[in-house]
Amino acid sequence: MAKHHLNALTVFNVKGWDLARGLQAGIGYCVPLLLAEWFKLPQLSWIGIIAFFSALTDPQWPPRSRFFTLIFFTLGSALGSYIAVFLNPYPWPAALFAFIFCTFAILTRVWGSSAGAAGNLAAIILLIALGLSNQSYFHSGTAIAALSLAGGLWALVLAFTVGHKSSKGAISTALANVFRAEAAFLRNILGHSVPLQRGAVRDAIERARAVLVAAPPGWGTKLQTQRFTLMLSAAERAMTAFLAIRHLLQERKEEDLPSSALNTMAEQLDAIADAIMIGSNIDKNISTPLGPAIAEEIAEPIANAVRNGAAWIDAAGEYLVSTSPTDASAIPELGASRTNYFGELRNNLTFASLSFRHALRFAVTAAALTLVTKLLQLDYGYWITLTAVIVLQAYPSATWQRAAQRVGGEHRRRHYCSCRTFCVA
Repeated sequence: MAKHHLNALTVFNVKGWDLARGLQAGIGYCVPLLLAEWFKLPQLSWIGIIAFFSALTDPQWPPRSRFFTLIFFTLGSALGSYIAVFLNPYPWPAALFAFIFCTFAILTRVWGSSAGAAGNLAAIILLIALGLSNQSYFHSGTAIAALSLAGGLWALVLAFTVGHKSSKGAISTALANVFRAEAAFLRNILGHSVPLQRGAVRDAIERARAVLVAAPPGWGTKLQTQRFTLMLSAAERAMTAFLAIRHLLQERKEEDLPSSALNTMAEQLDAIADAIMIGSNIDKNISTPLGPAIAEEIAEPIANAVRNGAAWIDAAGEYLVSTSPTDASAIPELGASRTNYFGELRNNLTFASLSFRHALRFAVTAAALTLVTKLLQLDYGYWITLTAVIVLQAYPSATWQRAAQRVGGEHRRRHYCSCRTFCVA
């Protein structure tokens, strides 16, 4: 187990880097910061914090989902900050509000990864606002609410200009992310990657489905539409096999793991993802069948699950390099999935729900540390609260990894720029 986590901490993959998102976040934060320095108005840096966090919540595509996610985050941040300013001097009411707000904010993860990210960062914004001991920059809650709204509008402008994505680019990225997530899932089984749960792959699949459904008719050729639809279907079938593999391997010793087979499958999934992003420059090796080679020395019944997964990887590779249109009857229907928001929320208001338990853990941690740091009147005590809730994850393995990253400095560097102005102030 220790080796698993140490391996996870050394992973460094630049393939997931996104220049447009980086520029969106950098410009969003730095322009208000420069204005704050230029005009000697440090409160303007709050606009930059909201814009920076908005870039992290931005699903990027489709446009409608992008717009409503950013609006949801902006309004949630504005409301939380508005109330926080008035409750700041009162430890017990501040802690109670932190508990209520954070419970609902974290529970939004049941509506999907984009809503969950927006809720999570809105909770972080609230905790920063509750922790600010020097409120001289904000004469009333209206001021911080107005700055939050300004930051959200600034983020929207950047999202649809600097962060603009074409439909074809968004579809390619979403589909490639599915195969990369599945490759990471296989490596996670072997302990060679960052801890990854089934939900991360499911979120990637659902996002790719939503992007394909929302794509305009002219985003690509008929052949491209057929290929991408069939590849997504193959990825879903492959994931079913991967889950079976993980289940069958749970009781086995490390030396019994089919390391060579799973690594080969993960490499093929990564190659498919790279080929999707490259476009026409496709590696011909993707069309080489995996199945006959990788399961020869694996004991049953694991071999059957491995062959099944390999077969669907082979199918995805064949769909990618196919030069002839596919029979329309073989193409699955990609119906738009409609979320029953209140129904999903109601169904998860039970201790049997992982999302509900995580929301309560987050809220109790945030409320307790908010109360303690205020009662002790610690300068910049909200850093304690932020560190705790940022480390806290829904799964123990992910919490362990995040804690190690935080102590080692990786996570602190990632979020330092977003909060630096208020620490200095």
